[in-house]
Amino acid sequence: MAVCLLFSVPSFFTYFVYDMGGATYTPSLDSLEAVSIEDDELFEDSDDPFEKNRMLLQEFRENTWNKKDTQEKIDLSQRFINFESERLGIEPVPVSSEKLNNLTTVAYYASDTNEIVVDAQSLNEQTGEETMKTLCEETYHAMESYVVANMNWDLSVINTQYFQELCDWKDNMDHYVNGNWSNFEEYKSQPIEASAKKYADGEVEKIVEYLASISAD
Repeated sequence: MAVCLLFSVPSFFTYFVYDMGGATYTPSLDSLEAVSIEDDELFEDSDDPFEKNRMLLQEFRENTWNKKDTQEKIDLSQRFINFESERLGIEPVPVSSEKLNNLTTVAYYASDTNEIVVDAQSLNEQTGEETMKTLCEETYHAMESYVVANMNWDLSVINTQYFQELCDWKDNMDHYVNGNWSNFEEYKSQPIEASAKKYADGEVEKIVEYLASISAD
């Protein structure tokens, strides 16, 4: 029996009035390729991954992000996920955006289709920084799923302390608790969710510090 796990970012303390209709947004590949080439050519000599992706990361500054329409935001989201996928050592994860009929979910990663779906209203309501955190969390979920699925669980070393977090992920996937209004603390304390949030908070903090440093140049 195939099991689809949906690892989601909750929005338990936010209420949205939807006005996005039933539209689904997917990245525009032509525009993504054009801008990616420009980034590579401009910063090809830099060893700093943030510096190499300076133009991309600057798009998430609030004075720039809030001027983007939904299609532009999903294009940038795909480029950001590609960037994070490379940092995490996995293949790029496709993203799309649509109205989710669940007021408690901002985004989710679907393990069976290996894709990230972002709620369209949330995409337009979140700040650039909040969007980066959402995308980082979901991309990290994709990495967790990939590692658990491809690990050789028959290795004798798997029960050592070194692999404890990985074992916790696997056990959590077998007993995953979906978030709702009444169990937020239980939901966020799950190993899969706690690890993803820790990564997202740390990664975006570093990006924000980087953006502040180049503003001061």
